[in-house]
Amino acid sequence: MMTTPVEQYVSEFANVKANLPGPALPWLDIIRKQAIRSIDRNGFPHRRHEEWKYTDISSIADTFFQPVQGTAPTLLWKELNALGLDFTDSYPMIFLDGRYTPLFSDSLKPPDGISIESLQHVLTVNPESVKKHLTRFSETGSNVFTDLNTAFMNDGSFIYLSKNAKMTQPIQLVFVSTSQKEPVVSQPRNLVILAEGAKASVVQRFISLNQNSDYLTNVVTEIFLDQHAQLEHLVIQEENFSTSHINTIRVQQNKQSHFASQVFTFGGGLTRNNLDIELNAEEAECSLDGLFMANGDQHIDNHTRVDHKKPSCTSRELYKGVLDSNGRGVFNGKVYVHPDAQQTKAFQKNTNLLLSKNAEMDTKPQLEIYADDVSCSHGATVGQLDEKAVFYLRSRGLDETKARDLLIYSFVEEMIQKVRFEQLRDQLRNTLNVKLSATDERKEIN
Repeated sequence: MMTTPVEQYVSEFANVKANLPGPALPWLDIIRKQAIRSIDRNGFPHRRHEEWKYTDISSIADTFFQPVQGTAPTLLWKELNALGLDFTDSYPMIFLDGRYTPLFSDSLKPPDGISIESLQHVLTVNPESVKKHLTRFSETGSNVFTDLNTAFMNDGSFIYLSKNAKMTQPIQLVFVSTSQKEPVVSQPRNLVILAEGAKASVVQRFISLNQNSDYLTNVVTEIFLDQHAQLEHLVIQEENFSTSHINTIRVQQNKQSHFASQVFTFGGGLTRNNLDIELNAEEAECSLDGLFMANGDQHIDNHTRVDHKKPSCTSRELYKGVLDSNGRGVFNGKVYVHPDAQQTKAFQKNTNLLLSKNAEMDTKPQLEIYADDVSCSHGATVGQLDEKAVFYLRSRGLDETKARDLLIYSFVEEMIQKVRFEQLRDQLRNTLNVKLSATDERKEIN
């Protein structure tokens, strides 16, 4: 009788748990065991689960992805440069198949009061510094992919800013898949803690070195913002079209803190972005922005949830999608206003462009309100390019391809302009050019 992937993960955990970071830490051992028991008990979700109604993950659930072990492979400078990365005026950390590799990062020293370290290193030499926060917000049983990450947690980043510390350079966490072995899974775990009045920008980038390798990226990021803390958080996903990518971000905010999220999804065959925010004290604010572009047979699913738990908090959300060929998009956003959260302000919007008759978008913005003194709104649109606008541009001398590309640019540029760092805006525009070129080439072939 064949063993199921869930049974294989349980068996693999028994084989490797002694080699995972922090094997002698009782608190971490308990957390890992709870997670693997949850996986064994609950298994993977299917489309009868409401939260997975529009996304079929059978390709993940029916496959055992071998957890990556050992040290990070060697990446040559020419290979790194070929990825088009720009670390100008930033603090980089490079992870190969989910494992930290120093490259030139070890020669950089952050300012006083700021720690930027490998999570594996911290769990080995100073585990007490992460004990209070690690996995505190990611309850066992709430998400099988989070449980999988927790059980096999090996490496990632630990970022800590002390009271009033300021990191003027963006911290770039670059996750590169080098794998040619199939199928494997990398499971980075990131922990970001900003104390009172601290301020930072963190960029997470996901890139494939090999364009045909089949693997699963399952990343979890936990963020804690104390009062008056400010964090800009960018995610740029450009992995190959054979990749399955699950990205879970969970944020807890204290009084008058501000969290700004920008999620750009261009790559991956199957992508699920989970973003959960808890506004736990008065006058906390968050802004959530996202841009996703799917073509070919790509499937991109964005799930967001903002919990307004206390009075006078504000959330703003804008996600845009561009879908071509057989691309499929999902947006499921929920704003939950608790009974005590009077004077809440919440705005949520999802707008989408369909460039092909075979493209599909499922959008489900939601408000669930249990307070009576609130200002909340939501909306969603799905449509095609304005043919009158295309005709106008063609009458001004542009061919049809350039006219359509210009209109798509105008649709997505709003999201790119929200990125504060010029070098990242330039890189996003380059990626957009590549996506549009691929679309144009397919139309010419057809």
